[in-house]
Amino acid sequence: MNAFETHKALDIVVHTASAENFTLSLRIPAWSGATKIELNGKTVTGIKPGDYASAGRTWGEDSTLRVWLPQPLNLADPFAGMPATPRQP
Repeated sequence: MNAFETHKALDIVVHTASAENFTLSLRIPAWSGATKIELNGKTVTGIKPGDYASAGRTWGEDSTLRVWLPQPLNLADPFAGMPATPRQP
């Protein structure tokens, strides 16, 4: 099991040799209705499942995006009498 599975957060650290202006876009899965993103500790707004979350800015050394993709457990009955807990994706 990795850190993403247990903590549900992923850190993306952008390293640049010098300040550069560009847009970083992350695809938000349609199944992830409660995604949360922080950029250097500040909440990013306007996140929509099944769309892209974009952060356009001047990126400096060690800018950090922290992404939470909650994966709720749902009970399912794929085989008669044998419940399962499928997870996304």
